[in-house]
Amino acid sequence: MKQLNVWNKATKKQLSPALNNAKGTIKREVLTGVSKLWSFNDGELLAVTRLEGSEFVLVAVAGKSLRKYTPEIYSYAKRVGASTLRVHTQVPKAIGRALRAYPFKLIEVRESLFNKTEFVYRMDLYNE
Repeated sequence: MKQLNVWNKATKKQLSPALNNAKGTIKREVLTGVSKLWSFNDGELLAVTRLEGSEFVLVAVAGKSLRKYTPEIYSYAKRVGASTLRVHTQVPKAIGRALRAYPFKLIEVRESLFNKTEFVYRMDLYNE
């Protein structure tokens, strides 16, 4: 898990399916330090995260092997003092497969722009 401080064409291309209409916002957040961009195994997986108070948010993830790298994300969230971990997705089956070993609970279903449904999951990091 390596933090990247750049946003290039390859990053944009890989993360594009996960960013939808928020590409500019997420890029700005990464470049200003609001969110962090992570690379796992030289770009096999890219993830954008941010800390909102005591909640660690997995903003976007793209690539392969989320299931393999979830323990690192989980451990990092605890190390930075988060008490919960939140994930947003429009593809709940894919996220579900990757995170099924963890006690995530569906907390909200949102109808977003362009009729895309967003699912929001949360997990308590200390009362599993």
